[in-house]
Amino acid sequence: MKKIYVLFFILIIYGCDVPNKSHDIKMDPDIFPYPKLLEDITDKQGEIENKERFEKFYNNVQQNKTDNIRLVRYTPEGNLVFYYLEYQNEMIYLTIDTKSNINEQKSLIQTTCISLKKVQTNISEKYLLEGCDKTIDNNILIIKK
Repeated sequence: MKKIYVLFFILIIYGCDVPNKSHDIKMDPDIFPYPKLLEDITDKQGEIENKERFEKFYNNVQQNKTDNIRLVRYTPEGNLVFYYLEYQNEMIYLTIDTKSNINEQKSLIQTTCISLKKVQTNISEKYLLEGCDKTIDNNILIIKK
């Protein structure tokens, strides 16, 4: 019986000495991994995933239909910036969440805009927010042809 107690004691002591590997990873638990949604529109430096969903949002705005989306944009450093757009009652509500941007001050910007405009050129389609109550970069999405 003493052997069982000694073995149990050794296992407890050994378990306390094993370093916790989860603390060795340099990741902010509020940021990575972020819960990716099926309807996310992702912009990885011009490589757009799920652009059809953004076009559906644009069409719903033009037809005065309530809708909302999340655009996840990667910065050149690999950080994430989340754009939450909601169209309701002829207004576009925008929230820009930079809490995952490690190199810049973390912030939450909220604004309302009057319209979403599509500008087509030979090389791209640009989606611009207009009539916003705060000064922001109004280029929401650029899709290269």
